[in-house]
Amino acid sequence: YVPLQACMHKVPVDSTERGSQWPEQWPLRLEKPPYWLSTSQTGVYGRPAPEDFKADYEHWKHVVNKSYLKGLGINWSTVRNVMDMRAVYGG
Repeated sequence: YVPLQACMHKVPVDSTERGSQWPEQWPLRLEKPPYWLSTSQTGVYGRPAPEDFKADYEHWKHVVNKSYLKGLGINWSTVRNVMDMRAVYGG
């Protein structure tokens, strides 16, 4: 029972400012760097940020595919969504 605080953000007015454009449609937004990442920014791995974004995407695509999708021996077509949205901690 904590009182809520307002979290209104200012609407960006400059078209180059982060948040001024909608992100790409799903799932394209997973593999395409966002418009606000510029080549002048250095990414986490030391390369230009858009290149880092693509490299990170490829890395995690490989990890998920190898470990989760194929490595667990689960036939994912037989798994149904059992998430209860009213459960307190995930269901």
